Amino acid sequence: MTQEVQKIIDIIMGACKKISFIIKISNTLSLSEEENNINNSGDVIKKIDAIANEILTYELQHCPFIKKVASEEEKHFITTNFSNAKYLVCFDPLDGSSNVGVNITTGTIFGIFKYDSNGEILDGNNIVASGYSLYSGATQMVICNNQKVSLYQLIEDDDFILLHD
Repeated sequence: MTQEVQKIIDIIMGACKKISFIIKISNTLSLSEEENNINNSGDVIKKIDAIANEILTYELQHCPFIKKVASEEEKHFITTNFSNAKYLVCFDPLDGSSNVGVNITTGTIFGIFKYDSNGEILDGNNIVASGYSLYSGATQMVICNNQKVSLYQLIEDDDFILLHD
């Protein structure tokens, strides 16, 4: 994995730690309240969807390796200030957000794609890494890249530790 992709994954891990902490310390009924918006998938956006989306988009927009960000909660791609960057990050900030109110597992899903030499992403073959973070009794993250799958777990809201590689 390149240092650039590792930096992007580090940013996503940091954002997932923040999301995990918010779910852990907040009133889950309040987090599951509906906003007055519908996302691209036709789902009503919950308060926690909006919070998770804000965290991820803010963190990723400031990474000099990312050209664009795409979220299920946004109608359009978000273009960063780094027009020569090589990567697109796509994500669902909180899949299963309806589960928050009843304390059932939810998760963040992401894919990192590399633009080709023409600045295009032609298809799914341009993916360089993908993964998900699950928020439940434990917060875990699974990352797949270069035909390798790694399992991490968040320990004491401090850091993700590698459980299996």
